[in-house]
Amino acid sequence: MLYFSLSSVRRTSTKPKAIPITQKQYSDSTYTAWVSGYMPSLDSISIYPRREIITITNTIRKKPKRWGIGVNAGYGITPKEGIQPYFGVGINYNLFTF
Repeated sequence: MLYFSLSSVRRTSTKPKAIPITQKQYSDSTYTAWVSGYMPSLDSISIYPRREIITITNTIRKKPKRWGIGVNAGYGITPKEGIQPYFGVGINYNLFTF
């Protein structure tokens, strides 16, 4: 049990005093915060994540075809007649493509 003597109690004015209670909003593109009170403290905060759209474009090229069928011209070797001109259709292997 606690006892107080009346001689130790001081009387003060009974006029009501205004206590400054404030509420403020702080915001940015990444957050919104609410702060309020006599000694301000954080009430709530909303955080907005940054969104970044990255577009990557790759050009996919097919490997050039090495083998094919085409018109040929050149010299050919035959067992009976030796070397003679040749024109015809044949199977090709492309060493260079341009």
